[in-house]
Amino acid sequence: YDADMEWDTGVPWFRPTRVNHCTSGSEFGWRYGTGKWPEYYADSLGAVINIGRGCPTGVVAGTGAKFPAKYQKAMYILDWTYGKLYAIHLQPTGSTYTATSEVFIEGKPLPLTDAVIGNDGAMYFTIGGRGTQSGLYRVTYDGAESTARLPNVEDSNGKAERALRRKLESFHGKQDPAAVDFAWPHLNSSDRALRFAARVAIEWQEPSKWLDKAFSETKPNALINGIIAVARTNDKTLLPKAIAALNKLNLTRLTEEQQLEALRAYSLCFIRLGGELTKQHSAGEPDAALAAAVAKKVAPLFPSNSELVNREAAAMLIYLGDDKIVGKAIAHMSNLVTQEDQFHYAYVLRVAKAGWTPALRTSHFSWMNLAGSKYSGGNSFKKFIEQARRDALLTMTDAEKELLAAVIKGETSVDVVKDTKPRQYVHNWQMDDLVPMLDQAGKGRNFERGKEAFEAAQCAKCHRFGGDGGSTGPDLTTIGNRFSPADLLESIILPSKVVSDQYAPTEIETEDGEYFVGKIMKEDETSISLMTNPYGGDETVILKKDIAKRGISKTSLMPTGLISILQKDEVLDMIAYMRSGANKDDKAFAK
Repeated sequence: YDADMEWDTGVPWFRPTRVNHCTSGSEFGWRYGTGKWPEYYADSLGAVINIGRGCPTGVVAGTGAKFPAKYQKAMYILDWTYGKLYAIHLQPTGSTYTATSEVFIEGKPLPLTDAVIGNDGAMYFTIGGRGTQSGLYRVTYDGAESTARLPNVEDSNGKAERALRRKLESFHGKQDPAAVDFAWPHLNSSDRALRFAARVAIEWQEPSKWLDKAFSETKPNALINGIIAVARTNDKTLLPKAIAALNKLNLTRLTEEQQLEALRAYSLCFIRLGGELTKQHSAGEPDAALAAAVAKKVAPLFPSNSELVNREAAAMLIYLGDDKIVGKAIAHMSNLVTQEDQFHYAYVLRVAKAGWTPALRTSHFSWMNLAGSKYSGGNSFKKFIEQARRDALLTMTDAEKELLAAVIKGETSVDVVKDTKPRQYVHNWQMDDLVPMLDQAGKGRNFERGKEAFEAAQCAKCHRFGGDGGSTGPDLTTIGNRFSPADLLESIILPSKVVSDQYAPTEIETEDGEYFVGKIMKEDETSISLMTNPYGGDETVILKKDIAKRGISKTSLMPTGLISILQKDEVLDMIAYMRSGANKDDKAFAK
């Protein structure tokens, strides 16, 4: 149960407390300050489940508890700060797990410190710490469900995938003549944990045995992860070959996950195989021809419909010295609703050297003036802003500083972003957090706040509602006639639990090893047009003669965690707004 860093709240590198599956060779991106990794990095493994702000203190499995089966299988995590003991319910997903969380016990105050399942089958937990009253509690089950101990049998779901991952992990930490041939095909797996395990296995082998395979690879996932392995050799002579290999990719044709992994691979090549570090803590200046070639590949990705891809593409283009990205990034900031998203661009722009005009400089410093006076965050929030300001000044001439002295000092500013409530990560809401109060979604709600929450959660990007919005997902205009508040909440929090046949994504693997998941927009005798991004955008055309496998995915295209930036009352207002069909005269909004 991994800690957060509360000083980072309000900034894009804040990460909530989370449950991690610590497999062999695993990495979760803990670094100092701005160096922390987002969980989508290809050389990280991400979380089984994100929880929220808190202070982890204890973890225990439910094995041996005289509880119903569901709770014997659960993993329990303790949060000292908010006084919550969560039950984590794991579900096998490929070779690892995803999970849902349930507040099992909570209290005020209840500064939880540790827990154990006793020999009598009861759970015992303690509270205390930092001068607070200590205590020991015993938890037993009183009900009709069976508490018979479950047999110690491995879940059949994902069993083969887990066995494969463990086989790949058996090559970690040693050289083995069989490792490269066995592991290489799994670099192209659609299972992130298998790709990770395969890459680590290969990295332990003598590079001369696999470098040529990496440079000649054509299958996207294998190519990307093979070049990440190349970057991690730290052999600076390999940079031109590594970049040339990545440049074979058609980035606009890749899925969001593949685009993010490809951008990370480019970054690692420049970081590990490029020049020495500079004062701005980024890799040294890239070769001009190399930079131009990569910028030409990356530029079409910004702006895209994926904000995560936008973040990474903008950072890469700034590093490469693209002279158009500054103006595009400043313009993009005006459309962003969370302060974390806005902060990302203010942060990466601080080291940009090309493409500035006095108006763009004014906008950049105006955002920092706005954030410093009106936005809030953890203990380091304003320090990060001031550091970004100092770094930006290092890229300016004395003449620029003199011309823009008033805005640099905060004496004047221009409007850069929408005048809306800036949003931060609040909590990874689960059904058990909100179901007990769903009866409040039908009365005394706030229409305007519900509408604002609907927009902040980006629902309209994929769904039509009242005549407006996207078409990737079903029309939500009449959803109140079909869904109860609980059903609607479940479809938001657990989008993959029930996926309509009409909107179930199609999985396609080509003969060349490309892997796509998306909604079929058009199909004829020779080709399929697939929408791989839930927020819309260009369609990917796949020739049927190139298809090796085709099937229906059990995972919805709808992202999870969309309401993690909303407060509880905002979630209830949004449910009322959606069920009303955007009718402000609905009884749910009556005073």
